[in-house]
Amino acid sequence: MKAAPRLVKPTLDHEPVIKVEGLIKDYIIPAPPTRRGLTSSLRAVFATRKAIRRALEGISFTVPSGQVLGFIGPNGAGKTTTIKLLTGILTPTAGTVRLLGFDPQRDRYRYTYHIGLVFGQRSLLWYDIPVIESLRLYADIYEIDRAALKRRLDWFSELLGIGEFLHVPVRKLSLGQRMRAEIAASLLHDPEVLFLDEPTLGLDAVAKERVRDFLRQVNREQGTTIILTTHDMTDIEALSDRVLIIDHGRLIYDGAVEPLKRLDDVRVIQAELATGADVAAVAASLGDLREYLAEPGSLTERGTAEPGTAEPGTAESGTGPPRLVLRVPRDRSVEAVGRLMAVADLADLSVQPPRLDAVIRRVYERGVGAG
Repeated sequence: MKAAPRLVKPTLDHEPVIKVEGLIKDYIIPAPPTRRGLTSSLRAVFATRKAIRRALEGISFTVPSGQVLGFIGPNGAGKTTTIKLLTGILTPTAGTVRLLGFDPQRDRYRYTYHIGLVFGQRSLLWYDIPVIESLRLYADIYEIDRAALKRRLDWFSELLGIGEFLHVPVRKLSLGQRMRAEIAASLLHDPEVLFLDEPTLGLDAVAKERVRDFLRQVNREQGTTIILTTHDMTDIEALSDRVLIIDHGRLIYDGAVEPLKRLDDVRVIQAELATGADVAAVAASLGDLREYLAEPGSLTERGTAEPGTAEPGTAESGTGPPRLVLRVPRDRSVEAVGRLMAVADLADLSVQPPRLDAVIRRVYERGVGAG
């Protein structure tokens, strides 16, 4: 596999790459009327009262060079605000941001030569012209000569497969092709820091893995620092060295992925029963372990979990072999497996740790320190 071609850039003295201290961001929004009725509504139109909504509550963190940081949180938690502050789009109400030694707001022109951005919902490419023309325009903006541009395009073609659609207008690309072209555009100038917002959103499994493989190589070979925001926990597990979780403008977790999983110290046991088995009778035979059934009171063949949201082994609606799912404390998992094998004729059995998205959901609901 071809090594990444590098562009010659001045060496910047920056350690850590990102340093955020006491970051606060307030938004001024219209306040709701104090009274109901037509008069109050008309008064609000012509004499709008203002209110302040605090999006960030004094967060602080640092990011060393070459780290892949997963930045996650529910909608409205403050992720997008933080990224916009880091990239210079917004100005903080209080606190400081330093990235590569720059103040993103004051040094924005020089700063943008050292960062790349991919926003899943906003395109870097011009809709009606071929991909290659957008990339040539970016090469001119970033003062990349034609020889260096060719080396970068050859590399992107080998690893991302963009060569097959370089001369196709963006509007005719599939979602997977467009995302690969977006990533190429964001990395064309060989940035030290890459911001990715939902880089695999809507992609099929093959396209997702291709993008992940490419990002791993960019990080490994070029030492590019990557800030990844996504709701796809598979991306986080596959790429991130470290995770920040933000909720209601506060950082509630800062650490590696594996310790995060241990916050929900359970094992998910899925028991597929032999055809025709009496699920209710098997569940009743579990004794006190019955309390760990993932869906208490729902003992139909496939359960009633919302499609697409189930943990490994949690029943989804539909037809299929009868099964039981238990979320058991780790220290009782061996006991639970033994009990199931003793009371039921099993067609299949699996024991897995909780899926990361399930852990994250419980962190949002109960907090990091909750049991």
